[in-house]
Amino acid sequence: MPDSYELRNHKRLQLLSILIAFASMSGCSKSGSINEEVNKLLSSTEMTALSVVLVTEGNVRTYHYGEFADGSKPSDDTIYDVGSITKTHVGIVLAQAVSDGLIGLDIPISQYLSTINSDALTFQDTEITVRHLATHTSGLPTDLSCANANLTPNERFMCFNNHDDEDLFKVLNEYKLQERPGSKYQYSNSGIRIIGLILEDLYDTTIEQLLHDVVFKSTGQIETYTYLTENERVRWRRGVHESGLPTPDASGYFNAAGGLKSTARDMGKYISFYFNSDNQLAIQDISVTDGR
Repeated sequence: MPDSYELRNHKRLQLLSILIAFASMSGCSKSGSINEEVNKLLSSTEMTALSVVLVTEGNVRTYHYGEFADGSKPSDDTIYDVGSITKTHVGIVLAQAVSDGLIGLDIPISQYLSTINSDALTFQDTEITVRHLATHTSGLPTDLSCANANLTPNERFMCFNNHDDEDLFKVLNEYKLQERPGSKYQYSNSGIRIIGLILEDLYDTTIEQLLHDVVFKSTGQIETYTYLTENERVRWRRGVHESGLPTPDASGYFNAAGGLKSTARDMGKYISFYFNSDNQLAIQDISVTDGR
């Protein structure tokens, strides 16, 4: 599962991973297959602890393996960074905004952001739309700020603290697109951050409140967080950079693009939400992010 700023920058992530599994196997073969796959994963990587979520026919089961550096073991109470799975949560809010008639997927985003220069969002007479952002075809880079792969964890953390939403707009207005929007897939945290800001403006509230009201109330998630209290932080396990330093908490920087933290149990509830074919928000979210 991706952490807050892409696992490819943390090839030696030693601490944790959440493996989400889908299956329709008999009771005895489920645990046997999971144990086999987990043992392969733990023996072939530097991870030392792992939580597995198995969702079958509406039932959610969790399994936990290994131990953390301090000797403690993962459990249903362990809180992990869920990274870019945050984007799919925001996709549900976007689907709700479409359903509410507040936003059009094929409308240029400059119509929703008064501080944005439309010229900066245009290449070959094509301006970035909401759909381009949602499907990672806007032409925007992975990150507009703090993207230097050579930054140490502490340097990156300082960068996160020094770049807020206002700075994002400033950098965006100065950016020069290199691709025509819609012509090429390029994964972009920046694009989803912008969607989050548009949604906040449309509903006149925070993305945190929107996730609670639109998503968590529908999915039943009660242990998925944007920010942690002191008691919750005790349960949070973060990854480790190849330098040995813990990865920085980037929730405030990535926010809509990767700021959520959750438990394995709550991730099971989220997966179950998508298994409900009668849920129109889930169906519309999949359609939007699939480019349809």
